[in-house]
This record gives sequence, structure tokens and C-alpha cells, in this order.
Amino acid sequence: MSTKSSSQEADIEGYRSIRAGTARLRSSSRTSLSAKSNEMLAPQVLALGHRAFTKHELDSLARWLQDPIWPLGSMNIYTLEGFLTALLVMPLGLRTGIWMPAIWSENGWNIPLALQVREKYHEFMELLIGYMRSIDAGLQDTPPKFATVLESTSKWSSRPSSLSAQDWVQGFGKALHLCSHLNLSDPNVTAALHAIAAQAEESNKINSTNGKAGAVIRRAVFVLAQARTSHGPLSEPVVVSKIK
Repeated sequence: MSTKSSSQEADIEGYRSIRAGTARLRSSSRTSLSAKSNEMLAPQVLALGHRAFTKHELDSLARWLQDPIWPLGSMNIYTLEGFLTALLVMPLGLRTGIWMPAIWSENGWNIPLALQVREKYHEFMELLIGYMRSIDAGLQDTPPKFATVLESTSKWSSRPSSLSAQDWVQGFGKALHLCSHLNLSDPNVTAALHAIAAQAEESNKINSTNGKAGAVIRRAVFVLAQARTSHGPLSEPVVVSKIK
């Protein structure tokens, strides 16, 4: 491995160790209860999220995530957007059963009490994957679009609004942390990751706003989207033909 590659890999590892360790939200109002796995298996992502995803659906998803029935450390809408964005623009190659439980702060396929009712489970999955498809569709537009929730005037978290950018960055870092190995050779990608990570510190400054953080993050996400080679969980599976 070249010195350059080793340095870039260390940069990404540093991003993961700094950001992912604090991805759990510090809300004391949430319950720590979570049910063990049951007959509801990990969903087929490619079959979900094809309904129109509007501001109404976004608001429904964001408010659902505010319900205190979710396990301690579950993501809010800011953390979730960062998390889903990373899954879409970074070469993580994670299975659904690995990345999805992280949303409700689980390491295995345990269904939280918030989704124990089958109808709620399916509705949440529709909203979740619909949101992911909405982000991905914007990145594929010409010119690309990325309307981050950081720039919304809605209040979607019990935490102070000044911490929303930190939550977003932590969600992005959480996705990277789930991947055991990243070897990136594009310096533009590395620079974009550092720009995103820096917004966690920038949010602590007096003149910082979520709008400023959102603008920086948008530019970085565009760089990452341009360099990506897949659409993460939304990618069609590769079909290998048998040699006759």
C-alpha cells in the first residue's frame, strides 16, 4: 500500500472515530426498551419507497422519530438524513440487516417497540426508504439538488436547534463507522469528508447557523455524489450469468 493511500485511509478512520462514537442522542426522555427479533424480517429495500415523498411525508417521518417510545439513542431526522446520505454516496456495501437497526440504536435485527405493530412497521419502512429515494433522486437531477433538513424552519428535535448540524454529522459518521474498511484514493472525496466533519465544531461558534452548515454540507455531498460508483442500498443487485 502506498504512503498516500495509507494517509487517506487514516483520515477516514479518524473521521469515523471522532464522529461515530457520539452518534447516540443524549435524550433522557427515550426508553431503553427494545424487543427481540421476531417474524418480521429485514425488508426488501428495492420494493419500497416508490410512493411520492413530499414535505408531508418528511414531516410525518420527523415527528414519528420524536416519539419517546423509540429506544435510547435512536436517530432524529437530522441524524437520519446524514446517515442515509452517507449510505448513498459512500462505497460502504452494507447489508440492510446491518445499517437499518442502527437507526434505532441496535446492533442486530431486533425490532423496537415503536414498530411492533405490523402496520406501523410497514409504514415506517415506506417512509424511510421513500426518504432515501428522495435524497437520491435529487442528487441525480441536472443540476443536482440536495435540500437538507438543516435549512428547514420546522422544529423536529427535542435538542437545541444549534445541535442539529452536529446530529447530521454524527449520523453521517455512524454510517462510515459501520463499514470495517474504506480505502479511498480520490483527494476530493477526502476533502469533502473533512468539510462535513468540520461542521460539528463550526456549529459551536457564535456566528454559526444551520443554514451555513447546510450550504457547506451540500457542496461536499455533491462532490461525493459525483464520485460515487453506486447508489448504496438502492443499487440493483448485480446479476452474474452462468458460463455455459
